[in-house]
Amino acid sequence: MGKTRLTVTTNRGVQYNMVLIVRQNPKTPMDVKLDKPASTSVDVKMPLRLSYSLVPATAEGTVRWTTSDAEVATVEDGLVTPHKLGTATIGVVTDFGGYSDSVKLTFVDGSIPTDIDITKPASTRLDVSRTLQLAYTVKPAGTDAHGSRIHA
Repeated sequence: MGKTRLTVTTNRGVQYNMVLIVRQNPKTPMDVKLDKPASTSVDVKMPLRLSYSLVPATAEGTVRWTTSDAEVATVEDGLVTPHKLGTATIGVVTDFGGYSDSVKLTFVDGSIPTDIDITKPASTRLDVSRTLQLAYTVKPAGTDAHGSRIHA
């Protein structure tokens, strides 16, 4: 993009001068941006839909999707299908220009909690032979802490 001065000389020595202005076609992709998920930990039982944006916003073009490990997850038209626990990098590449973006996803067993937050009680004093009830929140939401043990 830009401009340059162009001089053309004929066989008879006549010169023509002009300024050549080169502009970007607004429909030509200059980059691609993957709309990354809020979390890169994905439940192995749940497919994930990814989308992308071409840059500039007026650009048009086709893309192809890639995976670094088809045994862990495959991707077709932005739909990521997990196959087993593990990590895979999912990418999108423009057919014109080869612009690319990717996200590294970790496929986890979503039924197993990864973290438990214990709400602090109003008092931390506990008399002998008394019990203290604690409240907790399991992460990610929807997992079950049944059978979990807290050791003090």
